[in-house]
Amino acid sequence: MKETPAASTSSHAGGYAEQIATIKSALLSLERNRGLVIHRGPSGQDETSSTYEMITALCPLSRHVLSVLKDVCKKVERKSETGCYIFDLLDLLKVSKCQATGAANPRMYCHINRKVLSSALASLETSSEVIEMSPQHFLPLD
Repeated sequence: MKETPAASTSSHAGGYAEQIATIKSALLSLERNRGLVIHRGPSGQDETSSTYEMITALCPLSRHVLSVLKDVCKKVERKSETGCYIFDLLDLLKVSKCQATGAANPRMYCHINRKVLSSALASLETSSEVIEMSPQHFLPLD
């Protein structure tokens, strides 16, 4: 049986789509492992959604991290001098409501890991919005 040109084209298209999906999955996995991309499903773990956020100083996650960091450093006097420890900041981002400020955290950021937070803080430091006071202690610049 001879394959028609239309059937041949559709079988190639299906193969290309699979290759592209495989490449996309591999690239996203690499970027996630480096902490440069975060998945933004409704619960943060929904893999059916294909919304991802690239971590930069202007991305919503970095803006939220900066906001929480500013609030914590204003409300807790000792943190206004020494900065906020990265793991304390990570804990504040993971809870549904920030205990230090009472502000609600977006649900999509409750699952972030240290690598992603480190990338967000590094991008904020590069844009001169935060400074690393000592290893893993960050202070916002006003």
